[in-house]
Amino acid sequence: MLVDQISEGVGGAERLAADLSERLIVGPETARGQLTRLLGGAERSIQIVDAKVTDPEVVDLLRRRKADGIQVDVIARKKVAGLRSHGKLLLIDGRLAVIGSMALSALSLEFRRELALVIDDPRCIEQLNALYHTIAEEPGPNIAGREPGR
Repeated sequence: MLVDQISEGVGGAERLAADLSERLIVGPETARGQLTRLLGGAERSIQIVDAKVTDPEVVDLLRRRKADGIQVDVIARKKVAGLRSHGKLLLIDGRLAVIGSMALSALSLEFRRELALVIDDPRCIEQLNALYHTIAEEPGPNIAGREPGR
């Protein structure tokens, strides 16, 4: 059963990756590859809510995407709406979202069992875009436009 494979690592990374939907990102097995493809495929914008954007490869990719003319915004606050935030949000071109526990850090991408969902439903995306803009408007440090990895 897929749940057993995810929780116990049964069958190895290759089997797990073969059994998964592209809409489910499971770290560490598929995390780096899937997220790199999604970030690399952005055509206009990348918006991130994640206090741990520290993975050197991801930071380098975000810097290159920004140099290519893609708008890259990172909200790196540890608190959202006054509460400690664990969930992460990634919006690509306002048409695709990734939500879950997976941070853009080496620990999450390479060593921890983390999950994220890829969403493309227009109604969900509209709500997640509104949430991102609400968070971006909150006063506080580390707001949108922050240089990734710093």
